Amino acid sequence: MDETLVEFIKRTILKIPMTEMMTILKAWNFLSEKQLQTVNFRQRKESLVQDLVLLCEEKRASVHDAALLDIICECWCFAFTLPSPASLFFFKILFIYLRE
Repeated sequence: MDETLVEFIKRTILKIPMTEMMTILKAWNFLSEKQLQTVNFRQRKESLVQDLVLLCEEKRASVHDAALLDIICECWCFAFTLPSPASLFFFKILFIYLRE
């Protein structure tokens, strides 16, 4: 993977709160459930990021994949900073669209 792409994925993952990490990674749907089970989510965030980046490199993540993670991350943060039914509905619709 290109160094720029690696750095983008690292920075995106670092923006994700630890309490939401698994939920957002599952929503991204790039890494399999089996791959996610191999990761220790109780380690320091910097180590966790390295493990996740290695998995992304093994799976040959593209710019599209990284951008999708960033979009999900940003939308998740938006939806839950404004916890209203409208913002949650917006997130659900966007999530359905992105998964297609």
